[in-house]
Amino acid sequence: MGYYPVMVDLGRIPVLVVGAGHVAEQKLYALLAAGPRRLDVVAPRATPTIAEWAETGRLRWHARPVRPEDIQQHQLVVAATGDAAVNRDVARWAKAAGAWVNVVDDRRRSTVIGASHFRRGPLVVAVSTSGRAPGLAKLLRQVLEAEFGAEWAAWTREAGRLRRSLPPEDRGPALGRWWRTKQEAGGKS
Repeated sequence: MGYYPVMVDLGRIPVLVVGAGHVAEQKLYALLAAGPRRLDVVAPRATPTIAEWAETGRLRWHARPVRPEDIQQHQLVVAATGDAAVNRDVARWAKAAGAWVNVVDDRRRSTVIGASHFRRGPLVVAVSTSGRAPGLAKLLRQVLEAEFGAEWAAWTREAGRLRRSLPPEDRGPALGRWWRTKQEAGGKS
């Protein structure tokens, strides 16, 4: 099965995470960094960090078991409960509601999977093995992360300004010249 890589503007869609343990916390950390329009969490218990995020208003935590109606009004659902039966139900409910669903550690039940990624300002570098070897994706991400330093945030912003200043037909060639100049200067801004 092939996956189509895509970047999703979470500022436009509501997100639901079912589960509030340590795996869910890792997913929530990445989701919060992307700035979802609304982030709901449903779980009877939560880690101290997730509880703190709820107290500070970064997300809404509903301290109870998940119900089918929780899926409604969410376009992306992450099932991270650690309970295969609950995750299976969440996947079924999400698919029936037309929502994208990521079941942690079960790509067969998922309609979307997350890539291992890192950010340098507006630059996002993501690596995926199509769910077959997440550990390998993480390893490759770590290798790339070490190669892409903080300077890439400024370079990405600079390239964006350059692109906006040019007519569409000149953007490709001009960005190519700009990049060659960066390389010749040893990557210095």
